[in-house]
Amino acid sequence: MLVPPRFQPRSEVYDGTASPHGYHTERRLMLFGHLARMDETADARRILTGVHQSDWSRPVGRPCTSWMATLKSDLSLHNLTFEDAIELALDKLLWRLLVASSAVRIFKISNRIE
Repeated sequence: MLVPPRFQPRSEVYDGTASPHGYHTERRLMLFGHLARMDETADARRILTGVHQSDWSRPVGRPCTSWMATLKSDLSLHNLTFEDAIELALDKLLWRLLVASSAVRIFKISNRIE
């Protein structure tokens, strides 16, 4: 079942109560849960859990922030490691609760609501 993106009314966007950071974090965690539940032979799952070559070197300059680094920082908000998150994402209902609580937490932090 396809879930439409969460709608944010214009009034929330204009008065600053909408949090784009929370929305993106929520969508990133939803995608991670989907990938973690895939069959281990699926290409997307193998890319997610694959080991990168150790002889690869970065170009000179500031490293680009990768999707994986951003995901790991999102998971650290819940005190989860990558491996623990994969195990947790296998339970779809529990993972959805975690994603929903993440969105609420980011919204409260960005708007400084106690």
